[in-house]
Amino acid sequence: ATAYGPILAEREVAAPTGQPQRLANVSVRVTDSRGTAQLARLLYTGAGWSDITFLVPANSAVGPARVAVVRSDGSSSTAPVILADVAPGFLTASSDARGAVAGEVVQRRADNGETKRFVTAECGSGGCRTVPIPLSGGVITTVRLAGSGIRNAGPNAAIRVTVGGIAVPVLSFGVADTDDMGRDQVTIQLPLELRGAGETDLVMTVGSVLSNVVRINCGVL
Repeated sequence: ATAYGPILAEREVAAPTGQPQRLANVSVRVTDSRGTAQLARLLYTGAGWSDITFLVPANSAVGPARVAVVRSDGSSSTAPVILADVAPGFLTASSDARGAVAGEVVQRRADNGETKRFVTAECGSGGCRTVPIPLSGGVITTVRLAGSGIRNAGPNAAIRVTVGGIAVPVLSFGVADTDDMGRDQVTIQLPLELRGAGETDLVMTVGSVLSNVVRINCGVL
């Protein structure tokens, strides 16, 4: 999960391997619906008005909960949240969970198997933007999208992804990493009918639960 607001850390820090429970003089305490309080493992913290990314403890009870960002001097900032077994969300190139979706494109030519790989977004001094994905006949285009909150959906889950309002094939979903960083993946295939759609919305539902709306670029208009 990523929380936004007046983060109490003294500096911006990305966690080393192992995801510590304290980073840059702050910790995150998750109190679940049973009243059980646990410290979360931290991945990143900004300073000032920024964000902090943490792993929700896996054995937390679902339902209403509270998350507290606690500074080493005892000061804290607390907010209510809802914990759920399934809470689908896409990661984005920027840290606000909006805009260009984070992922990898794989294009394979049907005639000779030649493969091309590139990312769905790139960032520079002017911010982050979507990377155009050219679609053409004879080329199979799949996109492995980075996300979270999907792994517990179950093998028979009703997962639907739309790009520009068009439902696209979902090839796989589940855990993305082997180091327990809480990241999941969803792999989709882009049909030829999206060619020239340009930058458009991408959204997913898992059962009746809606993800955040992100952006992907299917070629240029």
